[in-house]
Amino acid sequence: YCVAVGYQGTWAVYSGGKWEPGKKVPGASYGLNGVSCTSDKFCVAISTESSLAYTYNGATWAPSQLMDPAGGPYSVSCGTDRFCTAVDDSGHAVTGY
Repeated sequence: YCVAVGYQGTWAVYSGGKWEPGKKVPGASYGLNGVSCTSDKFCVAISTESSLAYTYNGATWAPSQLMDPAGGPYSVSCGTDRFCTAVDDSGHAVTGY
């Protein structure tokens, strides 16, 4: 299971040997810079411009708690326990979920 995020809040899934067409994350009007999934039922995507995180439950995306390292979140990684860490481009980190 592979997810990619990008321009204007879009996301796409690689499944069955091909990429499915991109879709819009509701409420994500800015580009999404990072995504981490622990399964097809849990992903977190982040937006640098809005400092927001979005969580995916296998069916829908929803805005989540504000991610606010000093420079805005740049990359995110989640473990199997759904505990995630986001970092900004200066190396500051924030954890949650």
